[in-house]
Amino acid sequence: MENIVYRLSSEKWKRLLIANGHVLVSSKGHDTALSFLEAAEKKGLLESLKKIPVASITQLSLIPADDDLKLSWIGDKGKEQHFTVEFDDAKDAQLVAEALAGTRNMTMHERASNKLQAIKTPGIGLLVSLALTAMTFFLAQEMAEGADVSPTGRRAWLKLILIAAAEVLGTTGTLLVGGAICLAFGYWVFKRLQSPPVEMVWR
Repeated sequence: MENIVYRLSSEKWKRLLIANGHVLVSSKGHDTALSFLEAAEKKGLLESLKKIPVASITQLSLIPADDDLKLSWIGDKGKEQHFTVEFDDAKDAQLVAEALAGTRNMTMHERASNKLQAIKTPGIGLLVSLALTAMTFFLAQEMAEGADVSPTGRRAWLKLILIAAAEVLGTTGTLLVGGAICLAFGYWVFKRLQSPPVEMVWR
């Protein structure tokens, strides 16, 4: 699994690479292992880089089908540290976990995940759906009243998408479609609270 660049989905961290006995996580979107390693050597001010020694990793954990991998390791001062990596693809999260666990000769066991961790993914989906539904509804309402809703500012691209949705759906359609999506995420949260998924842990 070394020298493969993995895409991450968090706002800050963009790429992950396992190389030279370290897990490297970068804030830049490197496309090749070479550019990633060169950046790691330069340690530029415009790039955030996290280096985790593979030999210091004490535990790995993830929920199958989720894209978050939690790493625990012993830091320089002898204290245990934790870092969660959000992958673009849940399969990559499991591949990386299994590769690191194999290198460290760790044994995998299963346990019930805690409720907060269990609802993280559907909970975020629910909050985002509520926010987008509300924004689209108010845009549709403003458009119906003849107000100017031209896309401006840093998030102009997002407003442009919402304006297009508002034009097609209108206020009633936005509430129906947005409400259905929110209900789906709400039901997912409910199901996960009722029956938390199994978490895979390597030690």
